[in-house]
Amino acid sequence: MDSERSTKGLASIMKVEVNIREYDGTLDLRRADELEKQCEAGPGGGASLFTDLLGDPLCRVRQYPAFAMLVAETVSERAIVGLVRAGVKKVLRVPQAVERRSNSSDGSSCKSEISMLSDTDAASARNDHLPFFVTIAYILGLRVAPKYRRLGIGAELVKKMEQWCKTKGAEYVYIATEKDNAASVALFTKKLGYIEFRNPAILLQPVYVRCKRLCKKRIRIVELTAEEARNFYRQLSIFGKSEFFPMDIEDVVRSRLHKGTWLAVCKGEDESRCPDCFGGYGVTVKETYSKCQNEESMHRFNGVRDSNVHTGSKNEGIHCGRDSQSNAKEERRFIFGPSCTESTSCSSWAIISIWKCNHIYKLQMKGAPLYMRAAGAASRMVGHMLSPLISIPTMPNVFQPFGLQLIYGLHAQGPHGLRLLNQLCWLAHNLAKEEGCAFVAAEVARNDPIRRAIPHWTCDDDMWCIKRLSDSSRSSLDITDWLQAHPVPSLFLDPRDF
Repeated sequence: MDSERSTKGLASIMKVEVNIREYDGTLDLRRADELEKQCEAGPGGGASLFTDLLGDPLCRVRQYPAFAMLVAETVSERAIVGLVRAGVKKVLRVPQAVERRSNSSDGSSCKSEISMLSDTDAASARNDHLPFFVTIAYILGLRVAPKYRRLGIGAELVKKMEQWCKTKGAEYVYIATEKDNAASVALFTKKLGYIEFRNPAILLQPVYVRCKRLCKKRIRIVELTAEEARNFYRQLSIFGKSEFFPMDIEDVVRSRLHKGTWLAVCKGEDESRCPDCFGGYGVTVKETYSKCQNEESMHRFNGVRDSNVHTGSKNEGIHCGRDSQSNAKEERRFIFGPSCTESTSCSSWAIISIWKCNHIYKLQMKGAPLYMRAAGAASRMVGHMLSPLISIPTMPNVFQPFGLQLIYGLHAQGPHGLRLLNQLCWLAHNLAKEEGCAFVAAEVARNDPIRRAIPHWTCDDDMWCIKRLSDSSRSSLDITDWLQAHPVPSLFLDPRDF
């Protein structure tokens, strides 16, 4: 952040005078970490979740293209009493004029074929009723020390962060909070001008004592390479109607926190069908790579236009010569089932990716009553006793620090797509168990049909609130202001936001 843009002026807030400035890792690391551990992640009161960022206050925003963290420091004692983080990125906005069309084999709803446009085509896209990218900021991790709350420090931190986001070109800013977190909802919707925008569902599945047995006889699962996952997700014939789809998806799947991407297909439909196929469109991995050899060309796969490949771009360029094709084939690892050599398409398939949240933070439940602790202990005891015979639901030990992993980028297609997706979710469960995690989480649009295929114990209501930062004079370029847009059936959860 430029020095002239930093917020080092003094803000008189009631009787507490604070200095809001950019986070300095050499001076603020220990104090920021201590503040984080004091603050509950949620509405508070009774049993509450607390977060341990494992000694890195910036860990939740480091993966964004641009990020910042501001701290509020008291003038008298020089104590850090508040902090807030934000990341800026480009995401897909779906205009209301675009209709959702079905292209699955059974006629069920799925993402329509549509072109993906870069910023250079955004203006024409707005006029042509096509999806386009907008620059948006995500504010997260707002913390205020308990004894300094209700003094306006949180609101002042958010306002200063919004100013920083505008300097990075953000047109909108959004936050996520629990619906029952009355203090947070009131702060953003009543004091700061945000409006309730989307209400996705957070699905939590505890990791059992025993691994879940997968249906190996009927399903074939393959792990995709990062390059294959990137190409798959960039095909907007699949994800062209998913709001908040990140433009830098290649950076997401290449991140150290990306555990992997898995594709599942049915064995039973046709034994000649190949698991290397890109989902029912007759395009295989090999065919996709053969079309990618020229970095400067305009790529079109299944009606998908990708105009974001430039010469010399390390992040956006695709290097797919003959060597990379053979390397990709060698790197592919089949979870089970023999590989196929045929290049026919698959009518039913599903895909998921996994994000290793447990590598950057741990959670812990504090303040729980004794009966809740006793019930959890009894559940685990029974689970361990019966684990040699059967896998039964057990409550993980959330009263000690625990980790979770997130599944994202979920999609299912074809008559057996939901069954395939369900098996992939259980695969994620088993992989999370290997790393000692307590939960597997997913977040989807409330009316998304894939929701019923995701195993879960609990379903929590999330609330996304949004605010426009750009000048109102620019709204004439939009088909309709995004704040007034109706929800679309599908949301792409950026794992960096979770």
